[in-house]
Amino acid sequence: MFAEEDLIEGEKAPVLGPHYFDSRRVAQNFMEKFEAEQFKPMIDKFASDLQDRLWGDMQNHLMSDTESNLQGDMWRMIDNCVKALLTGEGWALKRYALSERYNDGEKIRQAVAAYVPKEIQDMRIADLEDQVKRLKDDLHFYKDR
Repeated sequence: MFAEEDLIEGEKAPVLGPHYFDSRRVAQNFMEKFEAEQFKPMIDKFASDLQDRLWGDMQNHLMSDTESNLQGDMWRMIDNCVKALLTGEGWALKRYALSERYNDGEKIRQAVAAYVPKEIQDMRIADLEDQVKRLKDDLHFYKDR
């Protein structure tokens, strides 16, 4: 079980006890047979495997992230151009619908005029009628003050 010196040392240090000194002696005896260089091949293999795994994961993440960011930027760019046209932003109208550039302006204007559905026209008329009503209500409110 415990060597005599473990019991003696354990009495001198009761917080540690004889089992501490016994386990320390066993570990020291075991480690005497090893030298640090014996662990180097294991550490090198571990480091190499870790580096390969880290590089693979990082490469996949970076490539995926870059692809996703690029796709998102293109999608937002197209979406912003369409919104600019549909909301009547000057730069977009000049570039596309009002342009004579490359003789496409007339073709674009023809397509826009041909494909504006009656539903959108009716909704726009309703929007304008609501706006007129609000403006009339505001006018009466301020007149009566």
